[in-house]
Amino acid sequence: MTGRAQATMFKDIFKQNYAEYGSAIYFIDTSSDEPFEIDGAKFQENSAVSSTIMLTKSDGTLKNCKLIDNEATKQTQNVFVSMSEVNIETCRFEDNNYRLSQKSASSVSTEGNFLHILLQVTMRVSDTYFYNGFSKNGGAVFL
Repeated sequence: MTGRAQATMFKDIFKQNYAEYGSAIYFIDTSSDEPFEIDGAKFQENSAVSSTIMLTKSDGTLKNCKLIDNEATKQTQNVFVSMSEVNIETCRFEDNNYRLSQKSASSVSTEGNFLHILLQVTMRVSDTYFYNGFSKNGGAVFL
């Protein structure tokens, strides 16, 4: 979604989607008078080169969301945020594919398994659970 659009999503399921960037959602330049809101969504087993959710110049809130077993080979497996103001409330991030015996930090190129924060970001995270993060830098969060 681009070009100052506005989005509200409620209890949606994103499962087994693929894209090079933003396997489930890619918002760019969507900041407006009414920020995006994603409430109660489930993101599971999505795959990308970079990120399940990409937010660039896009203000809004993720709340009551579950991000489970998403995969990416660069940046983060879950949420990438740049030049945005984002709130994450009462969410659950899990990587049940975590196999420490099969991975080493040097073989993984992601930074922040669940959150990768880059450039001019204001973020508030509250009542959120991070489980089994594994990444080259920042097992759960890279800032």
